[in-house]
Amino acid sequence: MLVDITCSIYPTEDTHLVSTAMKNLFPTADIEVDDNTIHTTLASRDDVEWLRSRIFELRIIDATRSRLQANVRGASTRLLLDKQAALFGRVRIVDDSEESPPLGCIEVSFRFNRLSGLEDFMRWFTPPTENGHVVD
Repeated sequence: MLVDITCSIYPTEDTHLVSTAMKNLFPTADIEVDDNTIHTTLASRDDVEWLRSRIFELRIIDATRSRLQANVRGASTRLLLDKQAALFGRVRIVDDSEESPPLGCIEVSFRFNRLSGLEDFMRWFTPPTENGHVVD
């Protein structure tokens, strides 16, 4: 698994604040800044565990799974997270088919060598639920 995380920095934004937003969601990430973009690459489930736990706590597993499934392309998918919410340590999934936050998003791309890797990840990251409870 490779997780590529990118976020644009607009001219009106403070690079430090955008970096903080990304670190709030991915505490183990080594963030790099290039001109008007912040990015990092992660390679472990442990690196996205904080985000996964927040998704479970907020009970937005179904919404997250729906966005991931809608964005599947081969053995990869992506998730957009609200940059402004992330600055305050909050997780807000952006429905990229219907909205575009004014300050942009943090784009999280999940890539796998095989489709089975993506499927295993999806079962772990956003397992099926019934009546709000995870089912095995």
